[in-house]
Amino acid sequence: QPRIPAADMETAVRAVESARECPMCGQEMSARNRAKHLALCCPDLIDPTGWRSGDSDVVRDVASRRHPKSSFRWAVLSRRFGWAAPASASTTTTTGGD
Repeated sequence: QPRIPAADMETAVRAVESARECPMCGQEMSARNRAKHLALCCPDLIDPTGWRSGDSDVVRDVASRRHPKSSFRWAVLSRRFGWAAPASASTTTTTGGD
């Protein structure tokens, strides 16, 4: 069922804080894991100013320690936040000379 957008930031923040599901991925969150989940899944939504001020680097560091580069979660996060390396940078090809 479609959700009605919040009329203002205060209402939006309350909705995120009281939601059972993550506003980004839809995963159900418990009271115990809410803060950690939101901080990793949608930090740009819960603190846009901090995100623009360099929190992206902090989140990338935490995410890289929690999720192996070969994991699905890392793939999702790196694509969502633009951390994915270009295909040419991640593969090295060696060719013989003439």
